[in-house]
Amino acid sequence: MELFLYQVRQYALFAAIVVGLSLSACSDDDDDNPADGGSQAGTFTGTAITMGEGTVTPWVTLDDDGNPSALGLTITEEAMDNLPEEETSWVIDLPTQAAATVFKHVYFNWNPHGHPPQDVFDRPHFDAHFYLTTSAEREAIQPEDEGFANLPAAEFLPAGYFADRIPPDGPFIGVPAMGLHWTDPTDPAFQGNFTETFIWGSFDGKVTFLEPMVTNDFLKTNPNLTKDLVLPSSYQTSGYFPTKYSIIYDSDAGAYNISLDAMVMR
Repeated sequence: MELFLYQVRQYALFAAIVVGLSLSACSDDDDDNPADGGSQAGTFTGTAITMGEGTVTPWVTLDDDGNPSALGLTITEEAMDNLPEEETSWVIDLPTQAAATVFKHVYFNWNPHGHPPQDVFDRPHFDAHFYLTTSAEREAIQPEDEGFANLPAAEFLPAGYFADRIPPDGPFIGVPAMGLHWTDPTDPAFQGNFTETFIWGSFDGKVTFLEPMVTNDFLKTNPNLTKDLVLPSSYQTSGYFPTKYSIIYDSDAGAYNISLDAMVMR
């Protein structure tokens, strides 16, 4: 019996030594990283805003080297309850870890009656404007501002996109405190089938925002959607830009994620 207990004690001691060596090896691997002593990967959240009975939270995901790979908003299911009956907008600050992206804030809009053009975007929907400019710069945009007609060079916008103007050869129609919207004329929304779409924006010669739009009804289908973006051939600003966007329901969290994904340095 004593021999058996001795063997048990010796085995336990051996196991503890092996575990300790393994943990030490893992720690040494992390310390070998010359940049920061370990992976910087993770998803980091900013300050949430209240909407309906829930929240909308901004977040950014970084890779091992601390570079952004995705940027988005998480909308809880409860946020879809008791939404305002009138158009409502929120300014959402991004987490500090999003600084390597080109984006500075999100202007998030709930449109319970949709908005023009009629028979295209006139369904209840959300607009998530991811701005390359500050909130103060955006808010300074006034009605009839000459900056609406100062268009970026064609290579800075997706090929085939056109700017809002009425009639088609009339003046450009910009939105105060937003900018000029550019849309894809081949999008199903222009055939009366608006569920979601992606819009680019400009003001005074510069691309100023990227905007996923999604209807309330489409979110309620619990989507799992990821699409490639139609991309410009050149970029005015250096930084991380998305190449895809997603609208995905997370059943575990009971929330919807609207995100700009697969970011690359431009």
